[in-house]
Amino acid sequence: MLKIKLVGTLEVVLRLLKVDPELARFRSITNTTALFMAAWNNACRMAAALLDLGVSVDAKSVANQTALMYAAILGLAEMAELLLKRGADTAERDKEDLTALQEAEKSDNVNKRAGAVAAAIRAHVARKAEL
Repeated sequence: MLKIKLVGTLEVVLRLLKVDPELARFRSITNTTALFMAAWNNACRMAAALLDLGVSVDAKSVANQTALMYAAILGLAEMAELLLKRGADTAERDKEDLTALQEAEKSDNVNKRAGAVAAAIRAHVARKAEL
Protein backbone atom coordinates (compact mmCIF):
# COMPACT_ATOMS: atom_id res chain seq x y z
CA MET A 1 0.00 0.00 0.00
CA LEU A 2 2.86 2.41 0.70
CA LYS A 3 3.98 2.29 -2.93
CA ILE A 4 0.40 2.59 -4.18
CA LYS A 5 0.11 5.93 -2.38
CA LEU A 6 3.07 7.23 -4.31
CA VAL A 7 1.55 6.39 -7.69
CA GLY A 8 -2.14 6.11 -6.88
CA THR A 9 -4.88 8.36 -5.67
CA LEU A 10 -6.50 8.82 -2.32
CA GLU A 11 -9.63 7.13 -3.61
CA VAL A 12 -7.73 4.00 -4.66
CA VAL A 13 -5.99 3.74 -1.31
CA LEU A 14 -9.26 4.28 0.55
CA ARG A 15 -10.88 1.47 -1.46
CA LEU A 16 -8.00 -0.84 -0.54
CA LEU A 17 -8.31 0.15 3.11
CA LYS A 18 -12.05 -0.53 3.02
CA VAL A 19 -11.32 -4.08 1.84
CA ASP A 20 -8.55 -4.59 4.41
CA PRO A 21 -8.32 -1.91 7.14
CA GLU A 22 -5.23 -3.62 8.59
CA LEU A 23 -3.23 -2.28 5.62
CA ALA A 24 -3.30 1.09 7.40
CA ARG A 25 -1.16 -0.43 10.16
CA PHE A 26 1.32 -2.14 7.84
CA ARG A 27 5.00 -1.46 8.53
CA SER A 28 7.76 -1.82 5.98
CA ILE A 29 11.07 -3.52 6.73
CA THR A 30 12.36 -0.12 7.91
CA ASN A 31 9.33 0.24 10.22
CA THR A 32 7.82 2.91 7.96
CA THR A 33 4.04 3.22 8.13
CA ALA A 34 1.53 4.66 5.71
CA LEU A 35 1.20 7.66 8.05
CA PHE A 36 4.94 8.34 7.80
CA MET A 37 4.67 8.17 4.01
CA ALA A 38 1.70 10.53 4.07
CA ALA A 39 3.64 12.97 6.27
CA TRP A 40 6.78 12.70 4.13
CA ASN A 41 4.74 13.44 1.00
CA ASN A 42 2.66 16.17 2.69
CA ALA A 43 -0.48 14.19 1.85
CA CYS A 44 -2.78 15.71 4.48
CA ARG A 45 -5.98 14.10 3.18
CA MET A 46 -4.30 10.70 3.24
CA ALA A 47 -2.96 11.28 6.76
CA ALA A 48 -6.42 12.32 7.95
CA ALA A 49 -7.98 9.22 6.39
CA LEU A 50 -5.40 6.97 8.05
CA LEU A 51 -5.95 8.63 11.41
CA ASP A 52 -9.70 8.20 10.96
CA LEU A 53 -9.01 4.47 10.59
CA GLY A 54 -7.30 4.40 13.96
CA VAL A 55 -3.64 4.59 12.98
CA SER A 56 -1.55 5.81 15.91
CA VAL A 57 -0.56 9.45 15.46
CA ASP A 58 2.56 8.77 17.54
CA ALA A 59 3.77 5.56 15.85
CA LYS A 60 7.58 5.45 15.78
CA SER A 61 9.99 4.69 12.95
CA VAL A 62 13.29 2.83 13.26
CA ALA A 63 14.88 6.18 14.18
CA ASN A 64 12.20 6.52 16.88
CA GLN A 65 10.68 9.43 14.94
CA THR A 66 6.98 10.23 14.68
CA ALA A 67 5.10 11.64 11.70
CA LEU A 68 5.13 15.01 13.49
CA MET A 69 8.93 14.87 13.56
CA TYR A 70 8.97 14.12 9.83
CA ALA A 71 6.73 17.14 9.23
CA ALA A 72 9.00 19.26 11.44
CA ILE A 73 12.18 18.23 9.63
CA LEU A 74 10.62 18.90 6.22
CA GLY A 75 8.92 22.15 7.26
CA LEU A 76 5.40 20.93 6.48
CA ALA A 77 3.27 23.26 8.59
CA GLU A 78 -0.12 22.07 7.30
CA MET A 79 0.79 18.45 8.06
CA ALA A 80 2.13 19.40 11.48
CA GLU A 81 -1.10 21.27 12.29
CA LEU A 82 -3.17 18.23 11.29
CA LEU A 83 -1.09 15.88 13.42
CA LEU A 84 -1.20 18.27 16.38
CA LYS A 85 -4.99 18.59 16.11
CA ARG A 86 -5.19 14.79 16.03
CA GLY A 87 -3.27 14.50 19.30
CA ALA A 88 0.39 14.14 18.33
CA ASP A 89 2.56 14.17 21.44
CA THR A 90 5.03 17.05 21.28
CA ALA A 91 7.11 15.52 24.10
CA GLU A 92 8.04 12.36 22.11
CA ARG A 93 11.79 12.04 21.51
CA ASP A 94 13.73 10.40 18.69
CA LYS A 95 16.98 8.40 18.90
CA GLU A 96 18.94 11.65 19.11
CA ASP A 97 16.74 12.62 22.10
CA LEU A 98 15.14 15.47 20.11
CA THR A 99 11.48 16.47 20.16
CA ALA A 100 9.58 17.59 17.06
CA LEU A 101 10.08 21.22 18.14
CA GLN A 102 13.83 20.69 18.46
CA GLU A 103 13.90 18.96 15.06
CA ALA A 104 12.07 21.94 13.52
CA GLU A 105 14.45 24.41 15.14
CA LYS A 106 17.46 22.39 13.98
CA SER A 107 16.05 22.06 10.46
CA ASP A 108 15.22 25.76 10.21
CA ASN A 109 18.89 26.41 9.43
CA VAL A 110 18.52 24.40 6.21
CA ASN A 111 14.79 24.57 5.51
CA LYS A 112 13.27 27.94 6.35
CA ARG A 113 9.76 26.42 6.27
CA ALA A 114 10.65 24.49 9.43
CA GLY A 115 10.32 27.76 11.38
CA ALA A 116 6.58 27.74 10.65
CA VAL A 117 6.34 24.23 12.08
CA ALA A 118 8.27 25.29 15.18
CA ALA A 119 5.83 28.19 15.64
CA ALA A 120 2.84 25.86 15.24
CA ILE A 121 4.23 23.45 17.83
CA ARG A 122 4.98 26.28 20.28
CA ALA A 123 1.45 27.64 19.86
CA HIS A 124 -0.03 24.16 20.37
CA VAL A 125 1.98 23.61 23.55
CA ALA A 126 0.96 27.06 24.84
CA ARG A 127 -2.75 26.33 24.17
CA LYS A 128 -2.49 23.02 26.04
CA ALA A 129 -0.79 24.74 28.98
CA GLU A 130 -3.70 27.18 29.24
CA LEU A 131 -6.23 24.38 29.66
